[in-house]
Amino acid sequence: MAGTKYLNRIITETGEKAPPPIPGVKSTHVLKVDKTRIKDFFSVDCTWYWSARDNSTIREAGVSKLNQVIGFVGLNPEDPHDLTGELTVWIDGEKQVINRSCLIFVPAGMKFGPVQINTLKGQFFYASVAPNDNYKVDLSPEDWKYSIIYTTKAKSDDPPPISTMKSSRILHIEDDMARGAFYVDYVWLYKGYGVLGAPEHTHDYEELIAMIGSDPEHPREIGGILSMDLEGEPYYVTQSSLICIPRQVKHCPWKFLDVRRPTLVFTAIPSGRYVSSYKDKW
Repeated sequence: MAGTKYLNRIITETGEKAPPPIPGVKSTHVLKVDKTRIKDFFSVDCTWYWSARDNSTIREAGVSKLNQVIGFVGLNPEDPHDLTGELTVWIDGEKQVINRSCLIFVPAGMKFGPVQINTLKGQFFYASVAPNDNYKVDLSPEDWKYSIIYTTKAKSDDPPPISTMKSSRILHIEDDMARGAFYVDYVWLYKGYGVLGAPEHTHDYEELIAMIGSDPEHPREIGGILSMDLEGEPYYVTQSSLICIPRQVKHCPWKFLDVRRPTLVFTAIPSGRYVSSYKDKW
């Protein structure tokens, strides 16, 4: 029997009207959560960009009061790090040209934007993640700087391979990679089935687990079935979803029951390092 207690912690829409269209840009504002929806959780905002006219501005400049990790992720199974296009991103007044999937750490109070799509050959996913007000990191003047991360790093205890699943772990960030950053990890699931090797565990922090479909015609569907156990009860996911897990809630196993289309999954914790009740590794 599927669980019901935490259904209100599974976000499957934005909770607001679609933003005004940007001329020449086809996009879908897929998911959003902030403290107006769940008081004790992150702010998360997710958009797919499917196509765009060259040199289209998709985000104006702004300043956040909280540290942020911003992700730009392309879909190209032959080259998982390919952004499938080129962006110009202004950070702290500096121009950056980006054509690879990346995570950008932007400390609180730093100007981010505008963001311009120079060219777009395929599609890319954008997400901004910011912890709630309880997560504070005081940065020294020399550490108050942004970082662009294009890589992953090995976990202290990587789980076993995921059965038949074809997948790519593409991006990862923690405090030892960018001072002041918090844990964020991105993986593409392409096709197959299996179970993540992490056993049931808890954290002293909230955890975000996101599962995002990639079909331009059905962006709110993942094209398969995944599940996450919360306090021993399974919650089945067939739509693009943000699972907003409270602190100290037991979770996992995370099952990929049937992945038929590329599904982007990412996780985040408001901590500089990933720490759990399972041997401080999961």
